[in-house]
Amino acid sequence: MGKLNIQEKNNCCGCGACLNACPCEAIAMKADFEGFSYPDIDENRCIACGLCGNICPVLNPVPEKPFSQRCFIVQHSDKNILAESTSGGAFTGLAESILGKGGVVFGAAFDENFKVQHRYIEKSAKLGSFRNSKYVQSDTGGSFRQAKTFLDAGRHVLFSGAPCQIALCAV
Repeated sequence: MGKLNIQEKNNCCGCGACLNACPCEAIAMKADFEGFSYPDIDENRCIACGLCGNICPVLNPVPEKPFSQRCFIVQHSDKNILAESTSGGAFTGLAESILGKGGVVFGAAFDENFKVQHRYIEKSAKLGSFRNSKYVQSDTGGSFRQAKTFLDAGRHVLFSGAPCQIALCAV
């Protein structure tokens, strides 16, 4: 079992996978003086199960596999959505497809204090808050755990986020 032992905080991507993996909620993500979040372990609650270390992408890098790359150009056909979006509105098109199948969409949105947090929606009318790039670290909270619950229930899930967050979805 791996223990969460990251020697230098600049090696931590702040993805929150460890928080989501911890069965006893012994991990909280705490912001440093620059506003970046890092895991803080409550040793009194920790049962040393090692799940946090086993899921950590820094401690367990996945070797890249060569693959043939293809490129797609996507632009949403709705001019209003296109004007409100980055990346040509591709996210909205993908999200509408998942929601149309009774699925769930996770994305990053600003809260009332302009903090970027991951949350999920189940209705197309709420997609607007996920549009446009945020360019800051988002608080994933319990979103990975929630996404797994939806997947286990047989629902389609679209999880949009930063590369370090999306890499965890493949684990």
